Amino acid sequence: MERLQIAENRVERFKERLRKRETVTHVQLETRPIGSRDADDNIIPAAAIAGKAKFPITNDRDLLHISAKEKKRFKFGILKPAEFLARLEE
Repeated sequence: MERLQIAENRVERFKERLRKRETVTHVQLETRPIGSRDADDNIIPAAAIAGKAKFPITNDRDLLHISAKEKKRFKFGILKPAEFLARLEE
């Protein structure tokens, strides 16, 4: 997170929230959706769909540039770490 220039206090608050919600979700991946410019990245939306994630978090440019139409189909938003932390703080 440091190299992403996210303030240490924000990272610490996030870590504390994670500690309080120790949850592990095991998923069975179905067919990988097509959406990313890099086919190897399609496992991330597949895992997010199977795990019913609200926000896959990444800095991967190919995933961040998935079309709005595809994102609607996935029913989740793909966020950068800083965007996710900002939402948590709201």
